[in-house]
Amino acid sequence: MSEQEDLLRLATIKAAIKSLGEEQDAIEARLVKSIQDKGRRSLTVQVEDGPRVRGTVVAGTRMVLHEDKLRQQLDAKQWEKVSTRVLDKEKLEAAVVQNIVDAQVVAAASEEFPNKPYIRVTGKVPQQQLGHVLFDGPMPKIVVAQSKRVRRPRAKVV
Repeated sequence: MSEQEDLLRLATIKAAIKSLGEEQDAIEARLVKSIQDKGRRSLTVQVEDGPRVRGTVVAGTRMVLHEDKLRQQLDAKQWEKVSTRVLDKEKLEAAVVQNIVDAQVVAAASEEFPNKPYIRVTGKVPQQQLGHVLFDGPMPKIVVAQSKRVRRPRAKVV
């Protein structure tokens, strides 16, 4: 292949990847909503003469520490111990462990945000079935569709 052909092929592949990424995002959002709306954590399908594929909703969180709020809550000596012009999170953690800074103060200056839920797919899809996705071939026949309900914690009897 010539450089020109390689460049055109690369541009085509990049456009296809972008398009597939957008389609993946839309499908994933629909699945997350559908699975969660039904009070489930996962969905499993069994393809005729093929693999079983499970999609599990993964929804984590991330912690954001608001430095300006924390700085207002700490005195100058405490702030100096946990920062170097900007907050040093390792120093802050050490200061909390050593009881130099109250963990409640840090908690009050922190906020937890949910991560965007996504689907973790387990199970292998045979290469010949990839053709359907990439080239709009016939869908494989689904034999069984299952789902897992969210388990609610049971009350302990004391």
